[in-house]
Amino acid sequence: LVASQGLMEPAGTMLVQWTREVSAADWMTEDRSKSYVIEIDTGAREAVLREIAAIISAEFPDGQMSVRYVTTLLLARKRA
Repeated sequence: LVASQGLMEPAGTMLVQWTREVSAADWMTEDRSKSYVIEIDTGAREAVLREIAAIISAEFPDGQMSVRYVTTLLLARKRA
């Protein structure tokens, strides 16, 4: 949308790496609150959430998750 208006021009990109520390319980609470999860039929939703919880429990047995992210920032500036 911004590009189509011709008011901005690319000014580069920036990669930001960061790590989120979150408990497995908080992660599951967030997963439950996502609209696309809420929309799943109740039985299927609970099965999916149980499977996610099992994976998290196996990968993070102490209940604390360290999740790495890379965020790409697209920079733009006003055209002169």
